Amino acid sequence: MPAWLPITSLLIALVGLGASIYLTYEHFTQNATLACSANSVVDCAAVTTSPQSRVFGIPVAVLGLVFFVGIIPTLLPVAWRMNTKLVRNGRMVASAIGVCFVFYLISVRHRWIHSTIKRFLWSGELATPQKPLNCATFP
Repeated sequence: MPAWLPITSLLIALVGLGASIYLTYEHFTQNATLACSANSVVDCAAVTTSPQSRVFGIPVAVLGLVFFVGIIPTLLPVAWRMNTKLVRNGRMVASAIGVCFVFYLISVRHRWIHSTIKRFLWSGELATPQKPLNCATFP
């Protein structure tokens, strides 16, 4: 195992925990203190209010919070030194679940963006004499 792996994985998980705490707070306070506004390049409100912000009725931010609270103990330096099968397998399974969930969220968001663009195209709002076609505005 590389010497940098334990500390790097723990730092990344702590950043994820911080983001999850922040987004969970924003979700339950109706985006009262968002650091990035709805008009900025990164729309944090969309993360906490979009149809994709819930999975099985549970806010995605809460799922992230639960995930990071659960995986951080397996990423502590003492857990890396324990080198027991239970800790190693727990860390591996939790990491795999996290990666799969991220891929799921990316695919859902990708499908939502494409369906939104298709609805927009079929609505006739894209190209009218008053509003010429401008493909540069699409993501």
